[in-house]
Amino acid sequence: MAKTPLLDRVLLFGSAFTDELKCANLQDDINLEEYETVIWQPATWWVGLPDMSVRAIGQIIGSIEGRLKVLTHWVMAGNDLVVVLDRLSPFVYAPPISPQDAEIFDFRRVPPLSAVDFDDVTGERLRFAGPTSLSGFFDPWLDRLCYQEIISGDHLAPLFTVSAANNRSTQIVGGIVPYGKGKLILVPPDNFDPRSKARSNYLLGLARMPALLRQGTGELPSWLGNFRTLQTSKAQQAIEQLSHQIAAARAQIAALEEEVSKDAWTQLLYAGTGESFENAVMRALSELGFTVVSGPNSRADLVLTDGTRLAAAEAKGLEGSVKELNLRQTERWVTEVNHALVSTEVERRNDIDLHRYHECLCQIGVALRDDADFECKGLMIVGTFRKTPLDERGTDYPDQLARPLGRSRICSVTGLQLFNILMESRDKPELKTTFVDMLFETNGPLQGWNDWALFLSNS
Repeated sequence: MAKTPLLDRVLLFGSAFTDELKCANLQDDINLEEYETVIWQPATWWVGLPDMSVRAIGQIIGSIEGRLKVLTHWVMAGNDLVVVLDRLSPFVYAPPISPQDAEIFDFRRVPPLSAVDFDDVTGERLRFAGPTSLSGFFDPWLDRLCYQEIISGDHLAPLFTVSAANNRSTQIVGGIVPYGKGKLILVPPDNFDPRSKARSNYLLGLARMPALLRQGTGELPSWLGNFRTLQTSKAQQAIEQLSHQIAAARAQIAALEEEVSKDAWTQLLYAGTGESFENAVMRALSELGFTVVSGPNSRADLVLTDGTRLAAAEAKGLEGSVKELNLRQTERWVTEVNHALVSTEVERRNDIDLHRYHECLCQIGVALRDDADFECKGLMIVGTFRKTPLDERGTDYPDQLARPLGRSRICSVTGLQLFNILMESRDKPELKTTFVDMLFETNGPLQGWNDWALFLSNS
């Protein structure tokens, strides 16, 4: 069958079972100046190769790279390249110079396809989203198209998008990219049989498409956009005003969301456990003015200083009240830190825990000393009843623990109290020093600071 004049200037780098298209391999030495449109099926680059070994591919990779450069310059000169985004996976080859070193070639990483970004995602639900000049053009094939790539990039105009279940985002699977004076037209593949007439018809459609695009862009004069009806002008002004209002509202929402997220971590002080609770306690103490570091593994949870005084802390989130084990562990941490304060280099070399405590002390800037009056304070910070609503919680200290705790030199604070102190300090920053002194000077349970309703609403 003779080619129509329209298709006489179209070249297919690929295969089609029709006489209406001129077909060639990418690496063939074809003079592209005879054509104004090229359809490229990258997945067919190997057609006609007798040997598909990595060594044999390495022998022709230079030819492929050279032809891609020619093709790129041809597009930039003002021509149209239609690329079927089918099976663009990279392939391995052995360079002729060093065949023992395998390398990878990826069409998507070199011009002209490097003009867009690719993400390997497959699917079958897509919809036409292109210019009006192509409205209805793809209808005969739309339900047989699929996609293997989501594409993105500057100046990428959508041609096909994913038919998503919601409208939260737009994923482009086919599009048009200006490239120099020409265009890259990226289209999804079909799932027809390669030898079928339907496949040939799709390729023939792609061959005619660039001419329709050119007609669509050239059928109206460029000055036409300067004139519009009065109704259109009023509507456009209203759209612009609403767009500004939406932008301002979104900025306000973003600022408020940032404010909400900024305080989200404070909830861990009265509902967290494990490492997340420890981190929240560390963050709260730091905001109050302490220098805090995590203690050695399986020893004190936190080691901290206000610059002149030192403390070791037990930080635990519990589902019930404070336990005697928490008190005993805090007392142990105090003893260990005090030992580390006066330890010798030999002792630290022979005791890994003393060595790690020494590292913690160095991190917070506390020097070793033999001053008998300088001792470590014990802090027991327990997030009690973390799974119980705030207005339903019980007594934090059982009777059998309250008495020995009151006789100790340990200051015990609940996570909820620490939260309330933190909130108060934000309203009155000048009270931070008072709060720090209070934690060092209190022996036994901290009194007060239990009224969460001052800082939290129960909605």
